[in-house]
Amino acid sequence: MEAITRATLNKILSKSLTLKKPTRSIVDKEVVTTWTSSIITGEIQQITSSDLLFLPAGTLEVGDIRGFFLPDYYAGTIKIEEGDIIVWDSEELEIYRVLDHIYKGRVIYKEAFLKRL
Repeated sequence: MEAITRATLNKILSKSLTLKKPTRSIVDKEVVTTWTSSIITGEIQQITSSDLLFLPAGTLEVGDIRGFFLPDYYAGTIKIEEGDIIVWDSEELEIYRVLDHIYKGRVIYKEAFLKRL
């Protein structure tokens, strides 16, 4: 098997998406959440009934979303994480779970399960 290059992944993971990352701070004894947005690329797919066999019961439903992303963006300064929001086709999706796909000791892409908000 040939090495999977970032150039190859860029061709496959080509949908333009918005990644919103939360930052929480305390202001006047209350937790305040602010969001930072970045444009990233990825691939989005609907969850099927066969996908549900590999998830804890009740966490996702048929029609929820599965996304595929690069390991990092902007020279490693941005990575997807649980709790982040992906905006796709004007719809906000919360990242529920992130799985690293590893080849020869390095993460080549990330798979995320997302729930509609």
